[in-house]
Amino acid sequence: MAKYGRWEIVKPLGEGGQGKVYVSLDTQKLDLAAIKGRISVGRLPHVGSTQLDLDQSAADLADAILEYGKRDLPENLGALKVLHTPSEHGSIRKQLERMKAEVEALNSVSHPNLIRILDHDLENGWFVMEYLPDGTLSEHLGTFRGNLLAALKQFRPLVEAVAELHRSSFVHRDIKPDNVFTSPRGLVLGDLGLVYFQDDKHTRVSETFENVGSRDWMPGWAMGMRLQDVRPSFDIFPLGKLLWSMVSGQPKLQLWYHHEDGFELEKMFPLSQDILWARLILDECIVEKEKDCLLSAKELLAIVDTVLHALERHSQVIGKDVRRVCNVCGLGEYQEISKDALALAQSFHIFRCRHCGHSEFFYTGGGTAPVAWTSRATLPTVSTTPQESLVQPSPFELRERLQAVDLSLQLVFGQAENFVIQVTNHSDENIRVTRIRLESSAVEISGPVEPPSVDAWKIPKRGTVPIGWRASPDPAVSLVKRNSNLGVDFQAEIDFMLRIEISGVTRQITKRLVVQVDASNRTLRHRVG
Repeated sequence: MAKYGRWEIVKPLGEGGQGKVYVSLDTQKLDLAAIKGRISVGRLPHVGSTQLDLDQSAADLADAILEYGKRDLPENLGALKVLHTPSEHGSIRKQLERMKAEVEALNSVSHPNLIRILDHDLENGWFVMEYLPDGTLSEHLGTFRGNLLAALKQFRPLVEAVAELHRSSFVHRDIKPDNVFTSPRGLVLGDLGLVYFQDDKHTRVSETFENVGSRDWMPGWAMGMRLQDVRPSFDIFPLGKLLWSMVSGQPKLQLWYHHEDGFELEKMFPLSQDILWARLILDECIVEKEKDCLLSAKELLAIVDTVLHALERHSQVIGKDVRRVCNVCGLGEYQEISKDALALAQSFHIFRCRHCGHSEFFYTGGGTAPVAWTSRATLPTVSTTPQESLVQPSPFELRERLQAVDLSLQLVFGQAENFVIQVTNHSDENIRVTRIRLESSAVEISGPVEPPSVDAWKIPKRGTVPIGWRASPDPAVSLVKRNSNLGVDFQAEIDFMLRIEISGVTRQITKRLVVQVDASNRTLRHRVG
């Protein structure tokens, strides 16, 4: 098989307009040729061999076979992207520039839900991303069908990743299910080959009026748009359509027609009360004109957080002609009592369950009616900036609240260049992780690391968030050096020391994990927490 640097092609993975992608093996971690040689030697009989020699040969053969069995482990593989040759796909200049843009974007923005670069040789037209064997979102659309809450919990980190791109002046321009990967750490956004740099020089790869992106996912207003006019709102439109696909289970939405027959979620799932909340998000993203669209992923993230909060509290959408199931019996539906039936109804909307008679009153008198009653399923206006509390808690109160915070950790990926832990916040406090360092037996095995931005490692109350970084020095190497007498595969205890913060007040939490150390691959695997 062909090799690119230390990467040996295993099998084709896919092909696009820019190049071909292959599953490739990192020969620095696993040299198959050497391993096969060990297996061949181990199988040969040795004239005059003693029993001790035969036992050692058998042990070497078993070790070689075990090593060979690791060739399909994701931590030993990468997704190798190789540019088309000029004879295959025209001029290579634009392809090479797009590849450089993709690598620059992925290397300069760090987020667990953005795919990571493992290696590259841009002058020779190739780079290697992490390999995510579970496939793309387009292969798993049925996972979230009809379940808005589950979809939003996976969608939120993806929006946060796009917000990081926007904060760094990048516009992705090709967000769609085929470019979103499923993984143990959630949805991961990849394929930044069309990324646009929003800088003063309007750095670009595409031609000025070239339509670049996927036709079914790019906003209508972008057709024929000059590249220097591309703004972050370009990404908001396909993000909305991506959420629609996750909830509907369907691969495509025509244009901005999410309220048309055959596409409206409320008609697809008429018995779901939660689905009504999707309107607050989709109406701000999937629009015909750019002026009606949210400006950036940061604004979208604020709305997603509002809807998630409502869904987790089992809140209901209130409005005219909104079907609502009884909160008491759960069998009947509320029906509004005629305003002619009661004088009280002139100032109230009064609803009675047709099954059990439970009634609800909503005051709508006194001049201006509440916004929920001005039109069908009108939802509250969402602030896209944090609201300051009128009463700020004292440092003493904050320290007490921090003491009540409890976290649990799971090691997701244990390689230095791709170190990911999953942190679950079991408290009712929104916290930020501001520093992480690793120790074993009171000796530091990996230096302190801080988040790439202030809110990059923010963990909502009762929430779970993946946190990833490049660990230095390599914790696996550090453990091997300290436990050289334990062989190539052993267990070790690691203390993960996390500094957490609420409103400027900090506390350190230490969580111990037992990991399996694979010395030959320089990899840690989660064992016991």
